Amino acid sequence: PTMSESYKHINAEAAWQAAGGRDDAGDGVKIGILDTGIDANHPFFDPTGFQYPADGGPWPKCNPGVGTAACDALTSPKVIVAKVFGNNVAKMGWTAAPNENDHGTHVAGTAAGVTGKTAVVEGVVIDDMSGIAPGAWLGNYKVLLDEAGSGRSEDIVNGVEEAVRDGMDVLNLSLGGGYRGNNDIMAMSLDNAVEAGVVVVSTAGNNGPGSFTIGSPGRARNIITVGASTNDHFVGQPITYAGGTARGAVGDFPPLEAGTYDLVFLTGTNANGCAAIAPVPEADDTLMVLDRGVCSFSQKVFNAEAANADGVIVINNVAGDPTALGFTAGITTTISAVMISKDDGAALRQADPDQATVAENFDEFVTENEDILAGFSSQGPTFVNLDIKPDVTSVGVNVLSSVPCWMAEAGASCGGEGTWAFFNGTSMAAPHVAGSAAVLLDLHPNWTPARVKSAIVNTADRVVSDAFDGNHDVGPLLQGTGRQDLTEAANSTVSLFPTSAAFGKISGSQNQPTSMTITLTNSTGNPMTFAVNEKRFNPSTFGGTHAATFGAGEIVNGDSRITTPSTVMVPANGTATMTV
Repeated sequence: PTMSESYKHINAEAAWQAAGGRDDAGDGVKIGILDTGIDANHPFFDPTGFQYPADGGPWPKCNPGVGTAACDALTSPKVIVAKVFGNNVAKMGWTAAPNENDHGTHVAGTAAGVTGKTAVVEGVVIDDMSGIAPGAWLGNYKVLLDEAGSGRSEDIVNGVEEAVRDGMDVLNLSLGGGYRGNNDIMAMSLDNAVEAGVVVVSTAGNNGPGSFTIGSPGRARNIITVGASTNDHFVGQPITYAGGTARGAVGDFPPLEAGTYDLVFLTGTNANGCAAIAPVPEADDTLMVLDRGVCSFSQKVFNAEAANADGVIVINNVAGDPTALGFTAGITTTISAVMISKDDGAALRQADPDQATVAENFDEFVTENEDILAGFSSQGPTFVNLDIKPDVTSVGVNVLSSVPCWMAEAGASCGGEGTWAFFNGTSMAAPHVAGSAAVLLDLHPNWTPARVKSAIVNTADRVVSDAFDGNHDVGPLLQGTGRQDLTEAANSTVSLFPTSAAFGKISGSQNQPTSMTITLTNSTGNPMTFAVNEKRFNPSTFGGTHAATFGAGEIVNGDSRITTPSTVMVPANGTATMTV
């Protein structure tokens, strides 16, 4: 399962074959990763069969003052650039080795990890891994310097400019911060990079649910801003009980030890375990079952440990697979904890068993939970301009990719299988799109950034459903045009500019029509005529509190306030405009 399932959801295989096979997809394209740094020694970036680009040299490229030997140690014919940017910090020797943060190596693996590698997670072997554009080169631009993986806007902008000068074709920025107003230098710099001929991909952010949660630089108009939808697999622990099996995902807390436990179900106002919990007998082996929400995972586990529990089972509060539990700094715990899905949790509570047995070995669970909006995925519209963002959605939950070699267990070697982990976030969704852009540029070297964006955005599948309900579609301010479809994008013959049309804020006193022109380009040798179909997303068709808050609802017939032509004809190898 290449990329361990997610490639299937973005329909990559036929596009790979059109590019000469999965191994070569993205060949000749340079992807700049602006992040925390890439561990070029990880097997996922094996340079076997790669050569440095024939133009744009000398290669490899490092910061001024970095000697040849030091630069060679940080780069390879696969990772062809290693630069670091930090105007307000000690220069760290101006090397681009990864620091104590694994984010950039994970992102780079998703975008362009090579084929044929094996991931081992908690003893489960997952063969034949690869990124979305295995044949692409990678540029390592380390712009997030501290342990938390954060950095300064000026350093990121400098990294963008340097990546454009170095000849990168695609930039991935799996990063974001708060809204910075209309003079946001991050958004401006990325739109300028697009104008300079580079495809730029960034994240919507992880501040959802809720409107107006798109941050910077995801608000930039001309880049591809990516929201996150669910995958359909994870590696976890089977937890059996009378009546069924729950599946526990592990994270920063120790996994459950094998054995049989008494179960204590927290209910009522403290079902989430955020307040003090009544103690249980210390002699018993006990797991506490509680709900996600209100306080941090660490606080829940801390309270359970204080009540003599040996472990915690957290029930997810959004649809989809369970995800990794994360620590909160400053709260110390020692006991085990896992998360189970909302559905598994409902079944467990319904059965109300006295005991459960945790298996010794982990399993890879393949589920049917794909294409659900991630509960954390930031939502539009953008501030002030009220633009439609995100542009598109991709897989950003339980994404398996590479993490730096220093994370290997003591005595383990990264030279063989490497180290791997499941991560969640719009940070994981964006490199699926960046890798897809590289495959498209491999197939269509003359496509402009606008053409690439249109192909990805306007061929997406509007299939993403509501994370808080699971049964209703969500609108364009949550999923953009939907979950990306790489093969449809590769085969697209018509592009639209802009890719989406937003009129922004219109005064209630305005009685003059507001117009917008959309340009269509036909790249085939035959004229094409399109019907223009007026439809509207109507959240009110889904009753309840989620309708207004989370944008669930249905696509309904048109709106009398909107006027369009009934058809538009685009000549062969030509353009046409239509006015809305």
